[in-house]
Amino acid sequence: MWKDSETIIDYLNFDYIIDAVVKLVLDEDLSPSSIGLYGDWGSGKSSLMKMVEQHLISMDDKSILCIRFNGWLFEGYEDAKTALCGTILESIHKKEGLSSQVKGKVKKLWNKVDVQKILGKGIRYGLDYFMTGGVLSLTDFTISQITNALKKNAENVTEEDIAKALRSLKTDNNIRKDIKNFHDEFEKILKETNIKHLVVFIDELDRCSPETILDIIEAMRLFLFAKGTSFVIGADQRLIEYAIKTKYKEVIGNNLDIGREYMEKVIQYPVNIPALDENEVEQYISCLLLEKDLDNNEFEEILQIIKKLKPLERFDYEYLNLKKAELANKCKKSLYLSGQISSVLAKQINGNPRQCKRFLNTLFMRLAMAKSRHIELKKNVMAKLMLIEYFATPLYKLVIDPKNKGEFAKFESGEDDVALFKDYANNDWVKAWKGITCKISDENISDYYYFSNSRFTYNQSVGLLLSPIGQLCLEKLMAKNETNRKEAEAYLKELSLMDRKHIANTLFERLKMEDKLDNDLFKSYALVICHNDMIAEALLQIKSIPSDRYSQAQKIYLQNFADILSPEEKESLGSYFGDNFGQIRKTFEHIIKKNK
Repeated sequence: MWKDSETIIDYLNFDYIIDAVVKLVLDEDLSPSSIGLYGDWGSGKSSLMKMVEQHLISMDDKSILCIRFNGWLFEGYEDAKTALCGTILESIHKKEGLSSQVKGKVKKLWNKVDVQKILGKGIRYGLDYFMTGGVLSLTDFTISQITNALKKNAENVTEEDIAKALRSLKTDNNIRKDIKNFHDEFEKILKETNIKHLVVFIDELDRCSPETILDIIEAMRLFLFAKGTSFVIGADQRLIEYAIKTKYKEVIGNNLDIGREYMEKVIQYPVNIPALDENEVEQYISCLLLEKDLDNNEFEEILQIIKKLKPLERFDYEYLNLKKAELANKCKKSLYLSGQISSVLAKQINGNPRQCKRFLNTLFMRLAMAKSRHIELKKNVMAKLMLIEYFATPLYKLVIDPKNKGEFAKFESGEDDVALFKDYANNDWVKAWKGITCKISDENISDYYYFSNSRFTYNQSVGLLLSPIGQLCLEKLMAKNETNRKEAEAYLKELSLMDRKHIANTLFERLKMEDKLDNDLFKSYALVICHNDMIAEALLQIKSIPSDRYSQAQKIYLQNFADILSPEEKESLGSYFGDNFGQIRKTFEHIIKKNK
């Protein structure tokens, strides 16, 4: 089993990203700097930050101080600004070799941190500071908008108090001076402590509420952005931008993409973590498996061999056999397993390392449970079965049904005209899955099913299966209105196949719960399934509901889906709905023409 947390082991040759970030934070000409390490949920942001930190620590340079700050841990704090400022000053205070005089100055400034809470009591500077050019450039329009947006979040502060405080900024410099004084004192302390490079790693920011996100960003930019500081922020950029839009939705009328504009002002150097391709997924899975198969020295040899891989070069049994045959023979089974499942897994998880790890953890947990019951299950067979259990549920249900064993054996062996499985005959993903060399139809499938999630009566919450962006997308699709559906459509394009399938399944199950199919919910479902890699399962789901339960409007919603079907699939769907479905195109075109 593998911990679902960050690591300092570079399985993926991401040293070029690590080197780039290290160079940015050590370049004094670029100081102060803010670096955005952007990636999807589970892409390895936390691990990469830890590797950068480890690299800096290994330099054994006393002028470098690294600090980690997990924004999510301070969710719900009265003021996250003070939490960040306090954490940084506390870390400086603990630095070795400081004189008592310098420690006293740090402590004095540390004690002032609480004063900054005043600045967070009903007033947030982020939008004004970054979008209007500075604290003193507030306009009456901005004042009005911020007042309306933020009064509900202020404790014991009236609308009149907030408006008065904001307007006073035009003539009263007290708050501006407080900010500047804190900033100047902080910069002096860095000089006196001989800290040339203060590197603050901010993690889990995209899991925080909009208020916490803005608190942390504002503290970073208003109080702490001094010469010698670098902030490395690991986050999903989309979620941060969405949080900012949510917080400042009342100023959307300015025709600005508030989230994007804000982040461009805050983050000077964006660094994007690429999604893993098929070869990289194979390499990652191989490393995880070999870490368990080999001793530390042998595994280190593997890592050194991997470091010499050229871009797009594949790490597999043949490659390792050329480099070190005796090691390759020891790793043969694991390398063949990773090669088999990676080609099928990669597309489904959108090259996500965390999902790779979770898949393997589930696989090994099931094998361990079986072993405790004195049942030896084959690792490759269980892996192959899990792939359709996770990513092609309707197919899985057909496969595990004992009465379908004969038909499935024909289908698994390469016959494409098996009636029971005809909807999967042209599915490229299923073809690749069938290509995994072990044969499920040769096994006693009941033993494998016994230890599957599907056998148990409880259902795992879909929220646990979805990425944060996937959860956001599902929420908008469930909202049953066109505005949210349009926003969800933009997110759908960026989701992994696994996310899209979980969303489609959730919407479909909700549809089936109602006596009458909900039009808005069905429209959302029809939007999700309009992808080539969703066709097979969607056809099975659609045809599992009696055709007479579909309204004419719902058949029209299916038109875009019908347009991506093959002639055979169109015929199959048309046959299911009857002659009525054959009129959809004319009806659809008529409605479009009428609305123009």
